[in-house]
Amino acid sequence: HLERANAQIGGVDNTLSLIGPMIGGALILIISPVTLLWLNAISFLIAGLIALMIKEKELPITTGKIHIWREMWLGIKDSRKNKVIWNGAILFFFIQLGTTLFQANLAYFATGILHGNSFDYGLFLSGTGIGALIGVMLAPRIIKHFRSHSGKLIIFCAIFSGLSLSIISAFHLKNFILISCALGLSALFDNIIVISYFSLRQRVVAAEILGRVVSVTRTISYLSIPIGAFVGGILLNYHLSIYWIIWIAVIIEILSAVWAYFTPLAKTIAE
Repeated sequence: HLERANAQIGGVDNTLSLIGPMIGGALILIISPVTLLWLNAISFLIAGLIALMIKEKELPITTGKIHIWREMWLGIKDSRKNKVIWNGAILFFFIQLGTTLFQANLAYFATGILHGNSFDYGLFLSGTGIGALIGVMLAPRIIKHFRSHSGKLIIFCAIFSGLSLSIISAFHLKNFILISCALGLSALFDNIIVISYFSLRQRVVAAEILGRVVSVTRTISYLSIPIGAFVGGILLNYHLSIYWIIWIAVIIEILSAVWAYFTPLAKTIAE
């Protein structure tokens, strides 16, 4: 039941990601941004207090000294041994790079280029959230159907995610609703990718090294976020059109997916 469990976790995450922008977009029309920041800070305090009430499960005591750098190195070695998971992590890096290149500047696109307001920006976030939520609802059935071809499913969803973003540039969209739909469609495929990869990783990696492998592969994908945001900001600073930045993001995603098709990730994964 890995796919269903991962989808449920993703569903909770994306539902909250959907509700948050909608509430924020509505509140900012009523109260000042400074007051909203204080409310946000209070919400973190409440979350922390709730976390303190969670009963911790007793775990066996680890004997011996743990060497963090040694554990990290072992995680890298274990990850590289599994070519399917390793190539999937590299594909994730480039998918995140392309996505962040554009989406890190989403607020500027909504307010600075399209001259929208906070509510319009909230539409972008809500569209992304709705698409992500639909993605996690569809993912278990789709993954179950293509379980023996999990790698190819990830690769083709990466291509479809890029093509969904390309709609914004291809038609030079300026309508907030249409852009939100394109963002939602891209998020739909992105979430199928995430749940597929997580489930695949949990199936093919031994339980005793899964924690290390998850840490390493997640770090690889997260490294692309500051790089994408930084490069996207530089490109905008040099007056490159946001629509061209989207094209660059699309090209990165599609080319990385084509590369991944010729790696072990694309090979059939037997259950």
